[in-house]
Amino acid sequence: MALPKVKRGESLGTLETLHDELSNILSAPFNGFSLLKARWSLPSTDVWEDNDNIYVEADMPGLESRDIDVSVNEENVLTISGKKEKSQEKEGKDFYRSERYYGEYYREIALPKPVDASKVKAKTASGVLKITLPKKEEAREKMTKIKVE
Repeated sequence: MALPKVKRGESLGTLETLHDELSNILSAPFNGFSLLKARWSLPSTDVWEDNDNIYVEADMPGLESRDIDVSVNEENVLTISGKKEKSQEKEGKDFYRSERYYGEYYREIALPKPVDASKVKAKTASGVLKITLPKKEEAREKMTKIKVE
């Protein structure tokens, strides 16, 4: 059976409506992340800490550093956003399959401890955004050595 040709952005009618409905149903348990297709993507993240820093790694495939925005607000919420544009050379082509994601990435993460936003560092390599957020001094654990007799 041959796959039908579909031009990018062309509607599939009832099939697309069914797809959108299934996407909405399946996305609810995953905080807005669609297993099928999304208008925006919620990047997968890892968040951990040591005594001095909080670390965040987020999958941002296909984005260059210039396409990514990172910010921390007064409420200690980290926001990661970006946008992957469609390649102009593919416009107007007949596709047999079009599954790669193009569009916006967006994620907000409530940080577990206060951070010094002026010292945050972010870099991207191989589609992974790595963020180091230094904790404010008062958020660091103070260790007192106790003499054991």
